[in-house]
Amino acid sequence: MRMSLERPTGADAAGDELGSRSLLRAAWLADDVLLLACGSRGRSAGDMSRASAPSRVAARALARPSKPAAAGRSADCVLAARLAADALDDAGAVLEFDAGDERLVAAASELDEALTDLRTLLREQLASWNPTARSALLAFGASLAAEHGWSRSLVDGLHRMSEALRERLPLAVVDERAERVVAVERLHRVDDHAFYVKGWLWDSAAAVERLTAVSPAGERVELLERAFRHARSDVAERFDIPDGERPSDRSGFVCHYETAAPIRIGGDWVFELLDGTGRGVETAVELTTTDPQTATRAIVADMTLATHDVDALAETQLRPALSRLQAARRDRVEAVASESHGDPPRDPELSIIVPLYRRVDLLEHQLVQFADDPTLRRCELIYVLDSPDQHELASDLARELARLYELPFRLLTLSENAGCELARAAGAAAARAPLLLFVDSDVLPLRRGWIEPLIRFQAATPRIGALAPKLVYEDDAIQHAGLCFERAEGATEWTQRHVFKGLHRTLPAANVARPVPAVSGACMLVDAQLYCSTENRRWLYVQGGYEDSDLCLELAAAGRESWYLPQVELHHLEGLSYPVPEREANDRYNRWLHSRLHGAAIEALTERGASRPA
Repeated sequence: MRMSLERPTGADAAGDELGSRSLLRAAWLADDVLLLACGSRGRSAGDMSRASAPSRVAARALARPSKPAAAGRSADCVLAARLAADALDDAGAVLEFDAGDERLVAAASELDEALTDLRTLLREQLASWNPTARSALLAFGASLAAEHGWSRSLVDGLHRMSEALRERLPLAVVDERAERVVAVERLHRVDDHAFYVKGWLWDSAAAVERLTAVSPAGERVELLERAFRHARSDVAERFDIPDGERPSDRSGFVCHYETAAPIRIGGDWVFELLDGTGRGVETAVELTTTDPQTATRAIVADMTLATHDVDALAETQLRPALSRLQAARRDRVEAVASESHGDPPRDPELSIIVPLYRRVDLLEHQLVQFADDPTLRRCELIYVLDSPDQHELASDLARELARLYELPFRLLTLSENAGCELARAAGAAAARAPLLLFVDSDVLPLRRGWIEPLIRFQAATPRIGALAPKLVYEDDAIQHAGLCFERAEGATEWTQRHVFKGLHRTLPAANVARPVPAVSGACMLVDAQLYCSTENRRWLYVQGGYEDSDLCLELAAAGRESWYLPQVELHHLEGLSYPVPEREANDRYNRWLHSRLHGAAIEALTERGASRPA
């Protein structure tokens, strides 16, 4: 709500006869937000307005919800208004703070006389409100950040307000003799309004009734009902829980939660535990990290916390947090540098897009093979550097290799590590050709002339979606001959499997061109317009693994078929730039998400017998 000063005219200038609150104290909550502590209704607005036409100021009000806990001349109502600091300079000016049912009319000189520091106003006028009333006051204060727009001074004022008025509980101490404990092990910022916490709680006296997060600005968010609870054997051992009681242990918790007001600065969060006896404890923690990629890795790793109720954990906690982190990364990522080496073809038929992550040396291994193939000189070749901290190294290497091999190519550097799919999308956005060929940096052709068969097959195959060749290991074992989907008996998730993986490349069944449920993005040809026209939820996946089959299933929903072409063979060194432990952690989440998004479509493929090779 925009706060503004307006000079009333005509009948409005005379004011009305509704009672106006009396002014007790005023303080600046922020550089441009004035907090007014008001008493009972006093003179009418008309009495003041007849002396001098008031300037109307839009305000928000909170009347005291209940009687004060202690006797004294404390405020019955609080008003908050956006106001320029120099609005009080004119001592003869009269201001009418209008909050609908509540209003205050006061001369600037009166306001100036009542002005004090925020701490004094809180102590004298508001500290005597009982806990229920103070909680309502803190919620009112926390809502001002969203109402007035963000400013550092406002959040600082709200933090001081929270510290002055919040009902404090005893500090939680992690000790085997403690009757109750709440401990926070990780607290991640997802975005301005969303956070993710992991911790544990213990109460030997009674069942826990409330678990509350209190933001640095004083906003309270109840977590107990929305949190995912899970067993913690370490907590059970610490507090000597008998083995027979451990199956019901739910002392661990993770929770994705949101605040109404944006939180953009640091400061301690307070987590409160309250049990059925009315007793509780609290602990104060800072954000574990503000780095979104660190948060992403930590949250993905929490997939291991669930055993039988993976859906509950992933759907209610992990997916909301990770989707917001991934969406923010998608929106942030851009190409911050573009270097052209050599003269690219004027009208390329094919754009080859190669994401490059960490293993910058693979650039040379690939260019050695590409430069020996005349067909490649008619293609647009784009490398997308997905590890921008290596920009200088990659740039120097690219200039050297361009002089050595005389093969034209471009090097795009992303603003941050984006993951394989966003790197491919950045390359596709920069590409000029009608066909896109995505190639991983560890894919190397066995011989020259591999591009033309792919283009010819794509042109000759009606309703084709994605097309991929055979990929083999160094020992001639098959790495890729199309993808299919499997689900273990009793399982809810579908796993993508590489058909014929590990068998020899000469296997007759692996040397038949055929439509398949999906193909690998390690080397995938697709029409550029078709690629851009898909729904594209592939950015939701964390650092690769299922984006390629997601694309194929989206194309299948649009009536297109994915094809495998074994007559074209390339080597795939597989995952050299992607650490195995990180890949395994991400794969658990990506497999769940892929099944969640495409389970029905895969089920239909299975019923038609199209999910397995002929």
